[in-house]
Amino acid sequence: MNDKIIYYLQQQQFQKAYAQAYLYFPKVKGHILKHGGNKADAEDVFQDGLLVMTENLTTLNYELKSSATTYLFGICKLLWLAKCRKQGKEIPTDEIPEVELNEDDLLEKLEKEKQFVQLGKVMNDIGEKCQELLLLFYGKKLSMKMIANKLKFSSEKIARNQKYKCLERAKNLVSTKNSS
Repeated sequence: MNDKIIYYLQQQQFQKAYAQAYLYFPKVKGHILKHGGNKADAEDVFQDGLLVMTENLTTLNYELKSSATTYLFGICKLLWLAKCRKQGKEIPTDEIPEVELNEDDLLEKLEKEKQFVQLGKVMNDIGEKCQELLLLFYGKKLSMKMIANKLKFSSEKIARNQKYKCLERAKNLVSTKNSS
């Protein structure tokens, strides 16, 4: 199972990686329930842990010194510990995991992940054509000429105008989501 999670993350097959990781959810849930949490807490912590692990293993090219599930469990324990401290709950110090991240780094990564998740939601809402255009421009760093050819726009100028419209649509969606 561990090798599959890492493999799928490296291949950017996130849905498959998460499906494998969710097989491990009951252990995280059991830990959180044992330490004063509920099912909703466990789900939140697990999802946040997945996001942190995904960022570390994909964007930071982090090299694991343990199995993916051990690493994920350690992240989830740290996240739960941080949440408990914030709420004034206490967890015995023997429960503090030995992970390769400290709590401040973890909280900073979690905040970045929340922004990343919000961006992902906006990207889902702007439409396939805009997603593809923005991915080609920002992700693959293709020129507008190459994008125009690939997306079958009649000119670079039309591709540039379409990119502008997509960015405007994304900005409007962000401001709408932030105001609600």
